[in-house]
Amino acid sequence: MYSRFTFYRAFMRKSMNHVFLYYVFESEKNPGIGELLEIWGSNHQWFYCPTKRGNKLFLLRVLIPLHKGKVMQVYHRQLACCIDQFVQKVPMHGGVAVRGILKYWPTTNCQKEELEELVENIDPGHYRMSALPICAQISRCINSLNSQVAKRALYVWNNEQFVKTASSMMEEVFLVVVESVEKNLKWHWSDSVKQLTENVKTMIEETDPDLYDSCLEEIAHGVVS
Repeated sequence: MYSRFTFYRAFMRKSMNHVFLYYVFESEKNPGIGELLEIWGSNHQWFYCPTKRGNKLFLLRVLIPLHKGKVMQVYHRQLACCIDQFVQKVPMHGGVAVRGILKYWPTTNCQKEELEELVENIDPGHYRMSALPICAQISRCINSLNSQVAKRALYVWNNEQFVKTASSMMEEVFLVVVESVEKNLKWHWSDSVKQLTENVKTMIEETDPDLYDSCLEEIAHGVVS
């Protein structure tokens, strides 16, 4: 339908924005958010201009805040599609998207796959600014007493592309990752979480055994809390 009403497209986009903003900031009712996001996602040309200020504002004020909705799982598929397309078309904003989503992941049931896909598409030049926040948030979730949250965070390390991307910044992120792994093995109440943690430890320890041992020494001397 949208494609047929060329003359009214600007009005329709503005109206949809009002619905999104009203839902995010004023009401918890879900007035067809998924359907509206599907319309946005089906019109790729909206994401083509990386320098257009409105595109970045739409990402910051609409797409990212939509992750805090209590019924986010109802429209998550369409939301993830929109953000993924946005980052593919405008990789320079990938870091902004990742850092924004980390505020809500995984507390609002945000799927781990979305975070992984964003990391895969992020511009390499912008990954450096996001590597530590990403790994720090994942590490905090690994230590969560909620076993489902901990498992979801641990499963992220099964993604080859994520591991490859994180490995490129290992010296910066290794310490916080090692600390969370060692804490889990020592203190976590869930045996299944401990087993998954052991698997992650084996993988990252094999990546750089000397660096892992160095991190253990720093942890023992109280370099990190």
